[in-house]
Amino acid sequence: METDGQGWSERTNGGFALVAVRFLWTKVLASFAGTEGTRVLKPTSQRICLVGQVLADGIRQASARSEEPILCLARRNSLTFVAVSGLRLVVSWEFALPTEIERPVVFVIPPMIVSHLLGVAGPNTATADLVLEGKDVALITSDELGSYELRWRSDPGSFPAPPEMSRLLVLPAALTRLGYLQVSDAVHQAVIQLADMESHRQIHRTRLAVMVSLCDDHLTVTGRELEPRATNHYYFDPRLVIRALELVKADHVEMGLTSLGPRSAFLSIVNRQPDRLVHGALLSIGLDTQRLFPLPHGRL
Repeated sequence: METDGQGWSERTNGGFALVAVRFLWTKVLASFAGTEGTRVLKPTSQRICLVGQVLADGIRQASARSEEPILCLARRNSLTFVAVSGLRLVVSWEFALPTEIERPVVFVIPPMIVSHLLGVAGPNTATADLVLEGKDVALITSDELGSYELRWRSDPGSFPAPPEMSRLLVLPAALTRLGYLQVSDAVHQAVIQLADMESHRQIHRTRLAVMVSLCDDHLTVTGRELEPRATNHYYFDPRLVIRALELVKADHVEMGLTSLGPRSAFLSIVNRQPDRLVHGALLSIGLDTQRLFPLPHGRL
């Protein structure tokens, strides 16, 4: 048995085959097996029980919007899937777990593994178990035909975490509930303003942005030229604002601003559903960050 750093593999006829093998419960792979039909965990192992649909939905949502590895955060009674777009937009999907876990867990699903998980985790998967031992992750699922086990090596360092990553995952203390169409119309009006400034005033688009402010539950969105010395004015890339709105689309959304300093903040756009919470967090920009963090090409 060998590993390439992303998925456990076994040598077959001069090549490698990813271990995603259908098996009976009595055929559990030896590195995790105790007695037949019984999985014995090491003291340092952590087991997470999942609803199969949660696993499928989380992976499907995150993988459809990013080609990067998916970051997974499990804590207490929730599991969060995180996708990024460059260094300025983080989107997370939080689902409830059926049982509370003992201690927080962080692991990464590489793109190669994601495609296999999409194949074995779906509507017919009633439950699934994740077993984590250090950087080794094992997923066990079952359906009417039998059981699957997929194992891979998690490398948190492979996840392209943006600046202020830990804060971007936290909801603002104050959120304002607004109609989606109201927010969308305001953003698109601001984009029209920016297009007019670029064409008639000959301002280069790298100097243009959307300024967002929230005061007394009132949302203000305007197209502005970036002011290098302005304080408590927060500017955002209009393309990323529109992307985030598309990702959290609902009849109503919640919005909030979290200050990171006099010239920096992140904007949160939140969609709460009975079975999940979707959070899009955007880092503000300035003249320097426009150059440092260009908008990447990708699915988001």
